[in-house]
Amino acid sequence: DGHWVWCEARARVCQRDPDGRPLRLIGVIRGVSAERAAVAERERLIAERAEVESRLRLALDRAPIGVLMNDTDARITYWNEACEQMFGYSAEEAIGRSSIDLFVPPEARAYVEGIMARLREGDVNAHGLNEAVRKDGRRIVTEWRNTPIVDAAGRVTSLLAMVIDVTERIDGEHERMRLLADKERLAGRLQRQFERMPIACI
Repeated sequence: DGHWVWCEARARVCQRDPDGRPLRLIGVIRGVSAERAAVAERERLIAERAEVESRLRLALDRAPIGVLMNDTDARITYWNEACEQMFGYSAEEAIGRSSIDLFVPPEARAYVEGIMARLREGDVNAHGLNEAVRKDGRRIVTEWRNTPIVDAAGRVTSLLAMVIDVTERIDGEHERMRLLADKERLAGRLQRQFERMPIACI
């Protein structure tokens, strides 16, 4: 019908002239169009996957919140620019180190290790709120949203974490609670003073 097909040919010389030049060949030819199509499709899918991964990495690199990836031993395998700004460590300094050793203070280790254990078991609700220590020694309060990453067999292979610095929010809440407590104490003192007055107050 005139359409082109891919073929694979294999042959060997079966007859030569007195000078050794080939006169006849014997061999086989088989169609490989289906195999070529399968290879082309596989290469296309690989290229598409690479493009998607490249775009995803770019999005994570530039995300406004901290994004990091740990293996199941809590070693950091990915560390975006927001993490660099939040914790003060460059990606080169952070990758390969234990996230617990890098920025978790001693008093929070048991709490964070418990969250890690839940993630390794596949718990998708193992989030957290804890203090962290920056490279410069300053403490911040961090809020975490964590996701276990599983392979095709359902095994947890890595732990994805998104983190934000909520220090100002927490400090604001503490200040608001302090002001409310001061207001209640003041109201209590005024009430006691009124109760001691010799005249009635309406």
